[in-house]
Amino acid sequence: MMKHVLPVLGLSVLLTAPVAVQAEPLTIMDESGAVVTVPKQADRIAAVSLFGADLAVALDEEVVATTYLTKDTVPAFLEAELKDVPKLGSRSAANLEVLAQQKPDLIIALRRYTEGWSDEFNAIAPYLAVHTESFNESLSAVALASYMMGRQEDGLSLNDQFLYDIDAIAEKVPQEKDKKTFLFLWGSGTSPWAYYDDYATVSIMNALGVRNPLGSNPTPHDRNNFAFEMNLEKMIEIDPDFIVVYDRGPEQPFLTNPIWEELKAVKNNKVFFVKDHWMASHGPIARQVVLREAAHMFYPEIFEEVSFDAVKAHVKQAWQ
Repeated sequence: MMKHVLPVLGLSVLLTAPVAVQAEPLTIMDESGAVVTVPKQADRIAAVSLFGADLAVALDEEVVATTYLTKDTVPAFLEAELKDVPKLGSRSAANLEVLAQQKPDLIIALRRYTEGWSDEFNAIAPYLAVHTESFNESLSAVALASYMMGRQEDGLSLNDQFLYDIDAIAEKVPQEKDKKTFLFLWGSGTSPWAYYDDYATVSIMNALGVRNPLGSNPTPHDRNNFAFEMNLEKMIEIDPDFIVVYDRGPEQPFLTNPIWEELKAVKNNKVFFVKDHWMASHGPIARQVVLREAAHMFYPEIFEEVSFDAVKAHVKQAWQ
């Protein structure tokens, strides 16, 4: 048997991987404390989050339904695989009627958006609730969900490959005494949300020799406090070298604030507008794309641009 050391929420948990195909019922306690049992091999996956769809695609499993992050938009990094898959609406208000019609074997959902509907989900199919927002939670969620799909060995291989790739890319990064700074922003108002180190996307960026000046969540007792609304007056005080903005569409009033044009990153053309995978960087494909896109943003002279197809092929090689 292959053994994998998996960091989960600051701990190291030793997992012994079973064979990839499991005919017996699979049971696990998910992150809501509920016991989840899949009575047969889970071949039809419903994703009430992009995480579930990402993992299923990475393992070549069938996605029978999925929610979206941006309304009526198929995420670019999974467009080929999801363009014809029935849509359930948003991750916080999935259409249960459409979900039931797809007859899934397993529903993979984000706990924070769906826990109140657990009975309704379980009436349709086994419902697995996971946390995914932080770096360690991404690793834990991949391990839990892949186990429930009868693919624990392969899921752990995805995690191993990701950790190896971060180290390999970080080794090529110039070691600078004064690290350049960045902000990761999301929002459609006058004060965008700025993310702390705890968010998975920011953790990946921090691994590349740059620094998020906001640091960690100042209220760790509130595990959902991943960001705060930052006005432009505060932003100009920080004046980061790079700004990465999740681009949900045209309504981003903070971009028209006169202060925006005074920011160093704006003047130096170091503002990057990114798509859904940067907000959903918890799945095995999205996190690998973010890692490579971020490396190219910060060090274009060292790291080339990557294609989604190339990253998917690389991810799948971890278990094939």
